[in-house]
Amino acid sequence: MNKTELQRKLERCEENLKEATNELNQLEFVRDAIEKKIEQAQRNVNWWQMSVDDTLNDLNRVQEGELHERATA
Repeated sequence: MNKTELQRKLERCEENLKEATNELNQLEFVRDAIEKKIEQAQRNVNWWQMSVDDTLNDLNRVQEGELHERATA
């Protein structure tokens, strides 16, 4: 191999490295966006879970009140 061939190979390697770096940056951007969506979905799940828990607690209180009313009637 002569100097010119080595120079071309080096240039190809540098181009490949640049392309790979760009792809990595794009993938990191996508990963960050996915992580944000996952965090948002987790917050939504947590909110719904609290809402369901509150509703179930309210239903239990209503049922307990009805049972108490029946027992005292």
